[in-house]
Amino acid sequence: EEIGTMGALGTIFTCGTAAALVFSVAIGLFLSGVPRQLGFFTIMPGLLEGHGLYGLVPAFIDGVPWGYTFDDLSKVRLDGQNALVTGANAGIGFSLSRHLAKQGATVYMACRNVPKCAAASAKIEGHTVPLTMDTSSLASVRAFAEDFLPRVDTLDMLYLNAGTGAPYLNEDGSLGTSVDGIEHVFATNYVGHHLLYQLVAAKVAASPVARIVLTSSASHYDSYPYGVATSLEQLNGASGGMKPYGQSKLAQVLWAQELTRQLGDDATIFVNSFHPGAAASEIWSKNHLLPIFIRDFIESVKDDVMWSCDEGALTGLYLGVHVGLVDTNVRGKYFHPQSHAMVPAKATFDEELQKRVWEFSDQLTK
Repeated sequence: EEIGTMGALGTIFTCGTAAALVFSVAIGLFLSGVPRQLGFFTIMPGLLEGHGLYGLVPAFIDGVPWGYTFDDLSKVRLDGQNALVTGANAGIGFSLSRHLAKQGATVYMACRNVPKCAAASAKIEGHTVPLTMDTSSLASVRAFAEDFLPRVDTLDMLYLNAGTGAPYLNEDGSLGTSVDGIEHVFATNYVGHHLLYQLVAAKVAASPVARIVLTSSASHYDSYPYGVATSLEQLNGASGGMKPYGQSKLAQVLWAQELTRQLGDDATIFVNSFHPGAAASEIWSKNHLLPIFIRDFIESVKDDVMWSCDEGALTGLYLGVHVGLVDTNVRGKYFHPQSHAMVPAKATFDEELQKRVWEFSDQLTK
């Protein structure tokens, strides 16, 4: 079974601290510079082709040409175009915002934390506008839309990026929920974005060529047996661990495919999702499912073995700005670093599930 980054770690660390310690030492040695210098990892792309771990870290695609590079990005101009990035104050979201602004776009940075959003915006050269939105709260998403919609005539790039990792549990062991009574990870990563799209859809449709990009994860390969819940009872009554995260990421891939189907093959809106790989972002230190010493270990090695946040964002930038998307009809696809198309989980091809998840999402956001 293919398991994503966070899901794989979550599975490993249920085996106890002894196993976790052994794993940590082994992975530290395995991903160190010595094996790469010896050419060990040149065999990895072939071994991992089509697997959820493909492109997880730079070493895993040693010798493979990148499908899109920063040099390619530097040749694109986005002057006069508007972009909206959720979760824009840190990690992948900040990198997306910075590069889009650098290439000339006006970037609306939607963040939950107002001071952090303003501070992040101030660090970026170019035109950025910090705005407030908490995707776990439907009221916050609606309030954001009321503020945002009068500001633009068209929305050319919509990056549905904001997210959270591990779920939190109530005292009785049940999954914690949002202010709207929706499992918190699903609400933050998926439902809030579904509502956001509905509210800005007219502005997206007004763009000559619009691009919608979802920051998903290889963890979408590791969801529940039924894929994605289609009732509130099923959603909130599920087990914990990293499955809720995988479920939310699977929902994003399903959503991209369902919207693509609804829009039709000749639509001028291109919807795709991507996995940024294991990026050296803040998500690792915030995952309370990992023992503290494991979090500390990851923090100490992540800059050496993981993708930088800029590199993690590059595939998303490709899907949002690449002029060749139209010519090659890239829509409803799922990608891994660096801009390599992947076959997503089997459940994503279930059109009936796509429709049921969309209908459930509509019910939750009424």
